[in-house]
Amino acid sequence: MSAGNDDPRALRVFVSSTFRDMQAERDELVKRVFPRIRRMCEERGMTWSEVDLRWGVTDEQKAEGAVLPICLAEIDRTRPYFIGLLGQRYGWVPDEIPDDLVRSEPWIDTDRGRSVTEMEIVHGVLDRPGQTGHAFFYLRDPAWLDTLPAGKRDAFEEPDDTGRERLAALRARIRTSGHPTRDYADPTELGELVLSDLEALVERLAPTGSTDDAPARHDAVHRSFGQARHRPWVPRPDLEALLDAHAAGSGPPLLLTGEAGVGASALVTNWAAGRADAHPDETVVVHHTNADADATDARTIAARLMAAWTGSDLEAELESLVDATPAAVRAALEHAAADVTGRSVVVLDGLDHLDDSERALDLRWFPVSWPERVRVVVTAREARIRSVAEWQGWTIVEVPELDLAERAAVAERLLAERSKALDRQLLAALVAGERCGNARFLTTVVDELRQHGDHFTLGAEIRRLTAATSVDDLLELVLARYERDFDRDHPDLTRRLFTALRASQHGMAEAELRDLLGTLDPTTGERIPLPTAAWAPIHLAAERGVVSRGGLLAFAHDDLRRAVDDRYLADDATRRHAHATLADYFGDRPLGPRVADELAWQRLLADDLDGFVATMADLDHFELAYRRNPADVRRRWAAYGRLTGHYGAAIREAYDPVVADPAAHERSTDHDDPAGAAASDQRVWGVARLLEDAGEAAAARRLHRHLVDRARHTG
Repeated sequence: MSAGNDDPRALRVFVSSTFRDMQAERDELVKRVFPRIRRMCEERGMTWSEVDLRWGVTDEQKAEGAVLPICLAEIDRTRPYFIGLLGQRYGWVPDEIPDDLVRSEPWIDTDRGRSVTEMEIVHGVLDRPGQTGHAFFYLRDPAWLDTLPAGKRDAFEEPDDTGRERLAALRARIRTSGHPTRDYADPTELGELVLSDLEALVERLAPTGSTDDAPARHDAVHRSFGQARHRPWVPRPDLEALLDAHAAGSGPPLLLTGEAGVGASALVTNWAAGRADAHPDETVVVHHTNADADATDARTIAARLMAAWTGSDLEAELESLVDATPAAVRAALEHAAADVTGRSVVVLDGLDHLDDSERALDLRWFPVSWPERVRVVVTAREARIRSVAEWQGWTIVEVPELDLAERAAVAERLLAERSKALDRQLLAALVAGERCGNARFLTTVVDELRQHGDHFTLGAEIRRLTAATSVDDLLELVLARYERDFDRDHPDLTRRLFTALRASQHGMAEAELRDLLGTLDPTTGERIPLPTAAWAPIHLAAERGVVSRGGLLAFAHDDLRRAVDDRYLADDATRRHAHATLADYFGDRPLGPRVADELAWQRLLADDLDGFVATMADLDHFELAYRRNPADVRRRWAAYGRLTGHYGAAIREAYDPVVADPAAHERSTDHDDPAGAAASDQRVWGVARLLEDAGEAAAARRLHRHLVDRARHTG
């Protein structure tokens, strides 16, 4: 989870306001406006989440003073998106500010009389250029106070002369800031204004009917994933020189390998960024198979490379490969690579994580030879990939553990991010840890030390943490610490959060997690999301192991998956329960992209086989799921077949009504409407293709004949 809104498919907006006088406004936004924006985003392939640390909290001290560092950190993570609400209160002025925060944000010390609200606005917008068009302010008309009973006005008016002067100055500065600033008469009008502004923002970011710059969007997803996962970086000159020599030379690909967490991915990510800056004449393409759900498909890798080399339309390349066999993917890649002009550097990070449903890990889709001007670097630990590399004569480089100097540099940089340091004796004890040559192990230990407040027991804490024998065992200690820190006010929060992430197929949006981790209103049955003040601390604490992939939060590596499995999902019953929880959650939501992505999968793994078949047989659900990811639909049915021993027959039975009378099951029966006909054709075509793949040739032929007859009629 990186600083700033780097992910082009994630829209996170920070909401700043005073506390006691803005409850009605916050309720209007959270309950009426934001759900509509969330739906609008979802329909356009984006995820929405709002960060309002005051909503759902009843204690002003807790909402203001105790979370100031979290407020500023969350502003950095949501930048440049910001909503500021101001009424007639200046807000709470903290009596003390943590020394660590002052060291990391020295500007705070220039005026200790500022309220938390003003600090948020200054930090988020007023002292930061580049927010134009992304920050919005809404100022309540003072006349609204006249509508309140006299006995209730005190909670809505600033009682202090100094506070009133500062509030007037802040409002004046906002009005002259150049950012959109609107006055509103009451909470209802505020909702209308915010809805209009956010709808316009989403339309600008993802226009209706637009074919956005798909290559740039995919590049941004992989770039933001690399930045989030692979920092801080300590140079390793010998390895970087080896990579430079490979990029400038000729011959087969280079495979970087080593134990999990040793730093191969961080090495190639940072090296590739430097390479692109130093050689602007080269085409540098970096693909992280863990970047999002689509990135695990070898076809996606091929389409990205083909589009980068030829300047062709990425979506068209993806469409051309959607049903391609591994041999066809290889041929397409070889053809495109042969026409590359200039030098191209390709970095394929983490090929171990490829979807292996068509034996992609055997690299049958991967060219056996590459043109001299195309230089390929791969990171992987999978034995099958290594065997291919050995057979084809790749250069294979084992990435060594960090040496003592590199360990010390990593630790010092991580600690400096929080204005902390260890004395020489403690630093020496840390870097001497048996497993601390592993970069992931070391960064996890340092992250935990940054949370440890007692300097006098740091030595004992270092010994306790470095005694762990593996990264996943160390992460179990981290999960135990999360339980102590975050479960006190929200029992079982840590387990519920991490099991939901583990059970999800593609990850979970922040808004989905807050819904899931919240409570149900006993009167209305509506979900009351977990307050951001409770969500933000654990969200920030887990930033090293949880990353945003296309706007969905997911585990960054397998070590955390193993830790969660060991601690929370050690038997079949708990695993089924985790999937059943998500199945219930998505089953209660209207059909949309996220429901199409998750519901059937969750029902299948919850052992609700009848529910799975009913979901997949629903043609509205099937059509959306197939349009989003045909391979995913095939994988779900294949998994059902492995569980039940029935594959082709089960698919034929599920779609038998369509086969028997395809015209009756079309989405549109208006044969004179080309758009409706095309949509209906896509639905029937999807079923036909699925049946064909399942070996149900007779049923598939019947649907193909229907499509041909229809095409003749509409043609």
